[in-house]
Amino acid sequence: MCRAEGRLPDMEGQLADTSVVDRSADAMGSDVTRTDSSDVSKLSKNDEELLVADKDRLEALVQELSGYVSHLEAQVREFSAKLDEVHRSKPYRIGRMITWPFRKCKAAAVFIRTRLNLCRQWRKEYGASYMLRCVFRTLAGKSVPRPYDVVSSIGVNCEVSFNLGRFHGFVDSYPLIWAYVHTLTHLPKLIEDPMSLASDQYMEHNYELNMVHFPYINVSFHCKGMPADLLGPDGKVDEKKAQAERDELKSRLACLAGKWKNLLEDPARTLLCILTPHENGNTTEEILAVYDALRKYPGTDLLVVLTGKEKTISASALRSRGIFVRYITRHPPPDRINDLQANDSLGWKRICHEFPPLLRKISSKV
Repeated sequence: MCRAEGRLPDMEGQLADTSVVDRSADAMGSDVTRTDSSDVSKLSKNDEELLVADKDRLEALVQELSGYVSHLEAQVREFSAKLDEVHRSKPYRIGRMITWPFRKCKAAAVFIRTRLNLCRQWRKEYGASYMLRCVFRTLAGKSVPRPYDVVSSIGVNCEVSFNLGRFHGFVDSYPLIWAYVHTLTHLPKLIEDPMSLASDQYMEHNYELNMVHFPYINVSFHCKGMPADLLGPDGKVDEKKAQAERDELKSRLACLAGKWKNLLEDPARTLLCILTPHENGNTTEEILAVYDALRKYPGTDLLVVLTGKEKTISASALRSRGIFVRYITRHPPPDRINDLQANDSLGWKRICHEFPPLLRKISSKV
């Protein structure tokens, strides 16, 4: 550095000389206007000589500056080498060893405080089950699952939607939340083409339950009214009222089919829950076919709820494909699905708190 500073005045002098040359060149240029035409060629030759001299001086300055830069780079390398020697020295390493526990304790305190705040937030918003799930996944080094944007049902009956409404505070309307799916064979067809519900298909009206059955997908839907609303003054089924119920159902399904299609195509995280009572005889292959149809839509997961009595369903085969499998102890009878005593409230509460929606009403805490 000292050698570089000692040579800087010489550079300033050289730069000053070039400025003098520039001024003399300007003066010569002004003299050219006052001379006759016989001296113009002579002055032009002098200008060329001055320009060549200035160019040589500038090249020399550039080379000298390059030397200064190389010298500074050498000093930086020397300083870095000395710094490495200090880091490898015994006093420095001893000091680092002494302060290591304090630095680690400080980092651990910050980590624990941050995680405790997260646990409080998880428990307050989504319940203790979701909080414990997040804690265990964090300890295992896995990513913390965030709540799903939408949690809904795709069958096979109203039990799923009834319990989702109980513990989540609400259940959004989609075609299959209050439907009865007799078999899962045709469900992939409905998932791949949701708008098929809006087309004119053959339907069978069960007046006793006021439900309409669509044979092409083997699914039955509830009409808006009660069975007694179909009766006329004579106590028999009024066909006009029945036709009005079917028209209202077709209009509602057309609207819900479009809404469900938008949900499946939306990249938001969606969890679809399916119930498989063992008496229905659903198989692992049928559930996997439903899952394969859902894989067409990104961000959609499948949750299968079992009781452990299903002999035709392999839970390990479902888990190996990335399907969530959870258990409840019992299913309510078909005529007592809305009965709190008949449902496995504890099992459904555990499932609903483990897979909460992004938006949940506070009044849903049961």
